[in-house]
Amino acid sequence: DRPVLFVVEDVHWADDATRDLLTYLVANLRAERVALVATLRTDAVGLDPGFASWLVELARASGSERLDLGPLSPEQVTDQIRAILGSPPRPPLAAAIAARSGGNALFVEALVAAGAGSGGDGVGDTGGSRLPDTLREMLAARIRDVPPTTAAVIRVLAVAGRAVDDRLLAAATGLPPATVDEALRDAVARHLVAVDPRGPLVDVHHVLLREAIVADLLGGERRELHAALAAALAARPELADPSPAGAAGEVAQHWAAADRPVQSYRAALGAADAALGVRAFAGAARLRRRALDLLLSLPA
Repeated sequence: DRPVLFVVEDVHWADDATRDLLTYLVANLRAERVALVATLRTDAVGLDPGFASWLVELARASGSERLDLGPLSPEQVTDQIRAILGSPPRPPLAAAIAARSGGNALFVEALVAAGAGSGGDGVGDTGGSRLPDTLREMLAARIRDVPPTTAAVIRVLAVAGRAVDDRLLAAATGLPPATVDEALRDAVARHLVAVDPRGPLVDVHHVLLREAIVADLLGGERRELHAALAAALAARPELADPSPAGAAGEVAQHWAAADRPVQSYRAALGAADAALGVRAFAGAARLRRRALDLLLSLPA
């Protein structure tokens, strides 16, 4: 008698019976006034080959259309925060949440909720505060069921804190390059790792995923990974992040995070000299202050 809108949310969780129903409807609905909408998370598609092929089958049907929703823009994130809080957010905070969430509406909601009880304007320092426990657990759980080699590569990548060359991952993990490549392919299929379009670099798919992975590491695990990255960068300085301090600056940061004061002290002084060589005086001063701070923790 009237048009019908049939919506199935999170179809990536559907059981076989539900998929069979949707397949039947897509194949047989012709003149009926029925619109069928199914939503799914694309980061879940690569985990189940059967599900991926089922989506291809649906896409072949006449009258079907796929709509890919990109991340929210900073303006849309501000609108979402305003709708949650009932009042306009402060511009610096809205910008920080937009950057940290990457435009993911679920992450925006979780970050705003995490600051809701911190007083002030109802959002506290959400833009740079510790991840909410529920969000951290949800993100960290995404790598707990992956193969051990994939998980090892992703953890090193998260601790690196930036997009890196796959050769650095091989050097830091001690795994053969072919094994690292296989692990990265698996991680990309699971939407855990993204390939940087600017060059042969890979990075954790989302900044909050990186934070969650690092936060989920034990202290000893984190220190050992930083030490492995420092040693790898010291041996392969051409793989370092380009900066005024060069490889020495990044090596110093990783030795400091690894709680290796002797190595960190020497690397900081070397990085300061490198910064002076390119007239980056502020960076050189900062690195020498770091070296001075380390003096008290050095052995006699």
